[in-house]
Amino acid sequence: MAVVLANYDHGSFNSLPPFEVAGPSFDKVNGSDIIANIMTPLFRKHKVERTLGLQLMHNHFKLEPNERLLDFNGTSIPIIPGLDQLSIFTASVWGIECTNNKIELFPLEFALNSGDSTLDTTSPWSKSNFDEFITSKRQFFIEYTQLVKELGIEGVFGFARYPGDGYPGRVEITVGRAHVNLTPTQGSIYALGKSREAAWFFTDDFIKHGCRCLCPEENNVHKGHGSHHITQSG
Repeated sequence: MAVVLANYDHGSFNSLPPFEVAGPSFDKVNGSDIIANIMTPLFRKHKVERTLGLQLMHNHFKLEPNERLLDFNGTSIPIIPGLDQLSIFTASVWGIECTNNKIELFPLEFALNSGDSTLDTTSPWSKSNFDEFITSKRQFFIEYTQLVKELGIEGVFGFARYPGDGYPGRVEITVGRAHVNLTPTQGSIYALGKSREAAWFFTDDFIKHGCRCLCPEENNVHKGHGSHHITQSG
């Protein structure tokens, strides 16, 4: 079975459930047990944990045709990039679908390429390198999609790029149609209320430091908008 990267389509992002729907769907399938007892050993078995983690599939707002949600050094905004700009962004969140003869990873969100002055072609998420990665890890994606089907969790999880060892933590709140980062200390002040995990990573570093990626279930900063990921230690 082939594993391929699909072209970007803003409709894929818009089809994601809102967070208030995605969270209960995760609970309904006992998602915490699946993460701890099935996904953690799967990622580590295939040695993909330093490239990918899992993300709860959801959105906080819709995109217009041709818009992409782009992360500029930690702040994500929707823009319509020009053709000459497309190469400086690389996918940072992917959905996954399995048909009878192929597995498709489709990009949902993007981030600025990590090169400061030139394109960083050594990045594991640059298109050529990521193509090689998914080809070399074909068995992982086959096993993953088989488990997803067996567990009945299609559409619950997607993939997120690993942020790196020593990740300092952030609180990303949604203000209008932008995700704005706060420090964890600021988040404890401004992103109050109940939170739930929204992304998971499986490296020794994350496990050792007890890092969690959380999403506030209510935004007490700007009523009516959601908040996104919080990453904290302990």
